[in-house]
Amino acid sequence: MLFPAREFAKEKRKHILWFAAQDKPQNPAQITNNPNKLQARLERFLQFHDQKTAGLLGLNIMYEGLRVRTTEKLVKNKRITILKHSPCQIIGWELHTADQRDVSGTERFLDYQPVCIYLKFSDVEWEIHKDLGVGVYPLYAVERGWTLNDSTGAKIQRRGFCIVPDFVSTAFMMQGSTVSAAIADCGDIAD
Repeated sequence: MLFPAREFAKEKRKHILWFAAQDKPQNPAQITNNPNKLQARLERFLQFHDQKTAGLLGLNIMYEGLRVRTTEKLVKNKRITILKHSPCQIIGWELHTADQRDVSGTERFLDYQPVCIYLKFSDVEWEIHKDLGVGVYPLYAVERGWTLNDSTGAKIQRRGFCIVPDFVSTAFMMQGSTVSAAIADCGDIAD
């Protein structure tokens, strides 16, 4: 997911921002008693698939115009419906004050998670606030718990954003869709 998103950004000459989710073990002793090893394990957790970590990616890429989809239902009421897997685009963000410095270059890793990410949903008529415009939703970080190991019961609390880059999909998710082009990965002959 991240590689195609990064390559697309480089091709379009977009300024890329990276940030990480924040993991906090409920009981660090269940993971390791060594603080240095704990930090290394927490860094390793950032590489886990979002399906293992309650729908929150460990490493996140962000740039203006990035196609993303939601990993959980954000809202469903009489006026607004944003369900799991809803496609949208990142159109802006608010950064932590420490990250609001002018840094040249095409990529940088943020010291903190964004305060808010603004998502634009197409083909909708709802409006959260007149200042945001039609179809713009302010997404804030959420906290979700996930289990590292069923046998030990080690639980991790992750703070992150419930979106993923929308550059790959399963056949199940594409059912009924019309796309102008696609690359199908059917595996090897054994599949």
